Amino acid sequence: MAAHASVGSRRQANVPNPLAAASPLLALAVVALALDAAPDLPWEGGVGVAGLFLSAAVVRLVQKWIALRRLRSIADRIILRNGDRPTASPLVAWRSAELTSRRHRRAVAAEAARLARELDASTLPGAVPLNRSAVRPYRQELEALAATLGGEQPIGARGMLLAQRFLSSPASPLYDRAAADTLGPRLQRVITTLQGSR
Repeated sequence: MAAHASVGSRRQANVPNPLAAASPLLALAVVALALDAAPDLPWEGGVGVAGLFLSAAVVRLVQKWIALRRLRSIADRIILRNGDRPTASPLVAWRSAELTSRRHRRAVAAEAARLARELDASTLPGAVPLNRSAVRPYRQELEALAATLGGEQPIGARGMLLAQRFLSSPASPLYDRAAADTLGPRLQRVITTLQGSR
């Protein structure tokens, strides 16, 4: 849960911030462009150097973003395995705080609400078509899931991960017609896990 994560847990977990890592190089690119204002320097030099710094910034941004994705994946596996038990791991504490943050909860709740609205016959299917016939009987549960995720009650990181994967994975019974018979039990597991972490 977010309660056991300290404010500095991102720093304690040594989690990269892609934008912060690239910002010094972006600043140097701006300075290089500013050199174009000097009348005695060729403009090509400033633009060329700025382009090099900008390229380096993009490379650093991508490297840190990939590292961040790996760390999230590692922490997610630990959270799914261990549940919401308190941990001494700064990485797991940081990821738990990120998963249970208001912002993340609102985003996942909005996804659940969108899927419930998509059950209407007047709505066009999304990029990955929702298995509407299998999901329709569970509309109330889907709306309840959205309300729980968007509510004020504290919820655990494990429940958030299960909800997120249930709502967005193409292998979820929401989309995979071959797994449609598991929809009810999987949705109930997500709801039970979220309610159990209160």
